[in-house]
Amino acid sequence: MEQNTLKSALSIAIRAALAAGQDIMEIYTDPKQDFGIERKADNSPLTLADKAAHSRIAGMLWELGLPILSEEGEHCEYETRRQWDAFWLIDPLDGTKEFIKRNGEFTVNICLVLDTHPHAGVIYVPARRELYFGEPLLGSYKVTDIDHWDEGERLPDLIARAQRLPLEQPENRPFTIVASRSHLSPETEQYIEVV
Repeated sequence: MEQNTLKSALSIAIRAALAAGQDIMEIYTDPKQDFGIERKADNSPLTLADKAAHSRIAGMLWELGLPILSEEGEHCEYETRRQWDAFWLIDPLDGTKEFIKRNGEFTVNICLVLDTHPHAGVIYVPARRELYFGEPLLGSYKVTDIDHWDEGERLPDLIARAQRLPLEQPENRPFTIVASRSHLSPETEQYIEVV
């Protein structure tokens, strides 16, 4: 893929994540909403928000004509997928259990994979209105207080509003550990205590 196409891909992914976040929050903030909870084959929950976010993202990402592998989409056979040089990997609503608990700890995740490696990524936290995005030549960024991106804005405009990552850390805090509240194992808790 050419560099201009890659920048376009990142911009499309950012717009898709923000649009999906709006769809998710519309369902999340509706006091009459029961979320339409179903169970997938692995017994994990699936909600109206998962489906709406998947539909919005897939519809927007098709613009570049790349295959899409989504947690909520139909999966083709591995033999077909392994032939893909480039594809979108998405989890339209990561943290469905947290969404159902209404604790705000869920994200929209979109990644462009090139030659089996993640190349560009977007993570959006709709309940906190925080956007994270990055790409090797561009770097990584965080934008706060965002729930949409005006059509006239370009990627350099968004970067001008963003904080460059990683953020400075105090010397007595050399790293941060992130773990899932819903999938925290005793081994992970023990590791965190030791570190």
